[in-house]
Amino acid sequence: PLVGAHLDYRVAGNWIRVGTARLKLKAEFSPSIDALLAGLRSPAVAAVSPQAPALVDELAATDKHVDYVSLGMGAEWGPFRPSLSLSRIRSASLSIPNAHAGYLTVGYRWRQWTPFLGYSAVKTQVTPRSTGLPDLPPFAPLNGGTQALLSLNRADQRTASLGLRWDFHRNVCLKAQIDAIQVDHASQQLWLRPSPTWN
Repeated sequence: PLVGAHLDYRVAGNWIRVGTARLKLKAEFSPSIDALLAGLRSPAVAAVSPQAPALVDELAATDKHVDYVSLGMGAEWGPFRPSLSLSRIRSASLSIPNAHAGYLTVGYRWRQWTPFLGYSAVKTQVTPRSTGLPDLPPFAPLNGGTQALLSLNRADQRTASLGLRWDFHRNVCLKAQIDAIQVDHASQQLWLRPSPTWN
């Protein structure tokens, strides 16, 4: 379940918005993660490294919560249209890393046209962990799976934007925007099957 609320206050073209939400997770993300956690819990693995089953409690997402808070503001200063938003994610599971994100945009209104520039960024905080198992054939899949799970939801990227908005009718507009996105090579969350040398 997801529960949240936000407060939005506007006056004379200026606005401020505060939001918060909490997500309660009821299961792991996939059967393969269930299999990984079961492997780390197994008595044979615990006999080699007691650290491995202890790590499961940190990695598991079932019955854990994720908290989100945000603060945004914008203004109309003559023809200028600045806006800023900051957000933070705090997770009780290492498989969902803590994160900070934000964006800043500045537009300039001229008649029906508003050209604008923007910059946004997301930074996740991946916590290094080890199973304590030797990297030998019986345990290599568990070591590799653990590291893959730790980076699964990593989403470090920066985006610069250039765009133009056309307000051609009351409450109706068209917007064109070009984004230049730079992604950390280890980030995978927002992308489908990236190649090892992509960016």
